[in-house]
Amino acid sequence: MDYQYAPNRCRNTTYTFNEDMRLKFTTYFDGTDGYISSVNELLHVRAIDDWWGTQQGATGYGKYAFQFLIRKQGQNETGRLVKIDLETREIIKISETLPTYHSNDIAYNPETGKLYVIHYAPQLNTISIVDPETLEWEGTVTLPYEVYAIGYSVGRQQYAFADYNED
Repeated sequence: MDYQYAPNRCRNTTYTFNEDMRLKFTTYFDGTDGYISSVNELLHVRAIDDWWGTQQGATGYGKYAFQFLIRKQGQNETGRLVKIDLETREIIKISETLPTYHSNDIAYNPETGKLYVIHYAPQLNTISIVDPETLEWEGTVTLPYEVYAIGYSVGRQQYAFADYNED
């Protein structure tokens, strides 16, 4: 499948990571057209225990929400993913420890049926792939630049990244 990825700076390049995943950078966002962003509290996820209390990236699709809780150990952060039923607000499942580091942001792609997790520090160019049913880590993708946020547009079949660098 060919997916379109759109960072906030156009790289005008296609990168092939494997036969199933090609990243085509096509769109430039400079903010001149304006946009609206809003933040609403959807869930309140409590710490799993004394170690897993820092909330990081979250996303939702269908009847589920996903929230990463991380354990800070200097630059060696690890995450645990919590799957929540949006109707009942009950926790459905909690993952084992995942190598997703800071777990800064998550996007769900319904075409692949996978969650894509931005690592952020110290792995600014790494995305982990996680199965939303099993909450198991399936591998990583290394980007050619550093990012801190991700979104996916079903209508455009396109990812949007927020580029870490300001240049």
